[in-house]
Amino acid sequence: METQYIHSFEATDSKGQRYSRMAITQYPVGADGNSELLQRLMVYNKRALWDKVSAWFKGGNSTDGRIGIDKSNAHMQKFEKGVEPTWEFQGDHIPEKKRSLMNISSFMNTDVTDSATLKIHWEGEFIKRRKTNNGDVVTLPQYYKLVKSGTKDVGTWIAVASGDVPAETGLHEKSFNRSYDENERESLTYLTPIEDKSSWKTPGPAAGPFTVKIGDGSTLTYYWYRFADQPALLNANLSNNEREEMQRRVELLHRNWTKDREYLPPPITGKLAYLDEALIVTPPKGMEVGYVPIVTKQGLEK
Repeated sequence: METQYIHSFEATDSKGQRYSRMAITQYPVGADGNSELLQRLMVYNKRALWDKVSAWFKGGNSTDGRIGIDKSNAHMQKFEKGVEPTWEFQGDHIPEKKRSLMNISSFMNTDVTDSATLKIHWEGEFIKRRKTNNGDVVTLPQYYKLVKSGTKDVGTWIAVASGDVPAETGLHEKSFNRSYDENERESLTYLTPIEDKSSWKTPGPAAGPFTVKIGDGSTLTYYWYRFADQPALLNANLSNNEREEMQRRVELLHRNWTKDREYLPPPITGKLAYLDEALIVTPPKGMEVGYVPIVTKQGLEK
């Protein structure tokens, strides 16, 4: 699991004790208190799909695109219990060799993992659980205290209660929210080039603009491009013949691989994640095959 970076603040009290506060971090959790992070990590050989598609593109029979139906062409990698987490607090003021790990294993138990599913169990007094419209979530501890071992500079960050962090550190008043004035809001708008000779305009879209408001509150503006004429491919150092061959193959896929059937085996347990319904768009009439929606602007409406 890649968590990348979670924002945090760090402060030292008058006694030289270091504390940190991590931004609110939540995980979806099941009735058993477990979070399933990864299930059925599968690898496939070329006979699973590649060979069939390759033959199809060369003029052979079409293939339905389903993968993993023939188990002889698939292999499930197995997980082992006791995966060791290595979360640490980082910062420009902390040399890499002096970064201290979080004692995350004090509230995260990985021994519930089985061969098919990487999962963890949340426990301990600092784990908070609440219900949402989409199921239960747990909130990880926010406050930590650096406990050093011996005379070494490095130590371990131990989860502590909010009340155990001295007010003088100022960590309780810290906010992870961001506020913007109107000028900053406009600068956050994502825009594509508008010059007539840019790859966004020449040869340009086949239909649009269209707008849709998505779940995070921002508005998307998008156009429908012929697949081979989308800006990414125009800047991919492909010849016209290569792009047209891609167009031919995409049209085969669009005609034969419809969205009304499953292409991968379903999960063993749990439910699949869902997409924001606003992101499921319908092509204009006549553009059902060989065309794709490309976002050209995203921002907050005034």
